[in-house]
Amino acid sequence: MSRRSIKKIRYLSPISPSPMYKTTSPYDVPRLYNERSPDKSDKWFIENKLENLLKVEDAAEAIKNITNIDSVCKISYILDKITHEFKIAYSIGAVILPDSDFIDEPIKYIDTLTAEDLTPLTSVEKNIIKQQGYRYIIFMVGLEFGEFGGHWGGYVYDVLNNKLNIFESMQSMQGENVSAYTKTFAEYGKRFFGVKKILIQGPDVSPRIRGNKPRQPTGGFLGFFTPSKKKYNKEELLLIQELNSQHHFCYMEALLFIIEFLMFIENERHLTPLRKFNETEYKSNVTTHPLYVIKRFLFALVKYLDMLDYREQKNYTKFIKNHSDWCSIDDANWINPETTKKQINFYFKYFKYVWDPYTKSLNKIIRSEDLTRKFLSFQDIVKFAYSL
Repeated sequence: MSRRSIKKIRYLSPISPSPMYKTTSPYDVPRLYNERSPDKSDKWFIENKLENLLKVEDAAEAIKNITNIDSVCKISYILDKITHEFKIAYSIGAVILPDSDFIDEPIKYIDTLTAEDLTPLTSVEKNIIKQQGYRYIIFMVGLEFGEFGGHWGGYVYDVLNNKLNIFESMQSMQGENVSAYTKTFAEYGKRFFGVKKILIQGPDVSPRIRGNKPRQPTGGFLGFFTPSKKKYNKEELLLIQELNSQHHFCYMEALLFIIEFLMFIENERHLTPLRKFNETEYKSNVTTHPLYVIKRFLFALVKYLDMLDYREQKNYTKFIKNHSDWCSIDDANWINPETTKKQINFYFKYFKYVWDPYTKSLNKIIRSEDLTRKFLSFQDIVKFAYSL
């Protein structure tokens, strides 16, 4: 039986994709490519000598808009590619759940979902997957927040033991649940996979390869930013520039978790507790911050999958044809047709930096030789992400 012969497993028709990064700030306005007249936010950053931070943030948004990498279809495509390398995994793609007034009330919210958004896997479907030799089902779920963006979670379901691992990047350190969305991800997982045993993973667990480098500790934007406010105290200014505030990559953290899980599954103790997040350490060695790891991971992923190569459109079109139940017409282009060479050059020029709020300078995390480096596998990508 072929990998895609289980017709019932093809997962729902997605709603129109939207930017999936979590924020707590009205500062979250698309500020792409530095090609438009400066708005109030831009002017504030420029006046406060933070123009380079603005460019770094724009570059992160640029790659999402150029590749649409955080859409349902692109994430489903990446998950499918992961299963080609890790033969024990079976992908059922991704889904974005609709916005709702009950988003912060998990049980009530999940109760409102239609069959299109939530059709549980049956025991028959699980057995078919198991009989094909797969041990794990990988899956990603996005929560839609309307104008405030959204948030992604990663799922790894153990078919043999009926156990579900969920990665929620906003889940706090040391097991304290400060994320409003952990229970929503968990409730959805319970109903979809029909499990009672769920292990919630947050930034306080890690494969040994990470050492003491934590995962994403927040959803980005630690401080509230209002451009009309003239003065901020020293602490507020730091929060606006903070490394955590530059981390809007929940969709990449979820993907990285899935890959790491499959990489280290041979060792049942592959997830190890990390020390409590210590902001002071980053002042002397900011390369330990998860922002460095995840940006290098995203850079390498884009190169490995040739996401800036128009010649890949043919392969992507074939994928869409075979997975029309995952992909909408909005996802039909491998590269956004409105993309210009100037925008791609902007990405390469500024994505390779992070803004260091302690030294008020740009730190290069991607070297010139990395621009021509060839990546051979997902495992190669992960090793590169941690190699700085």
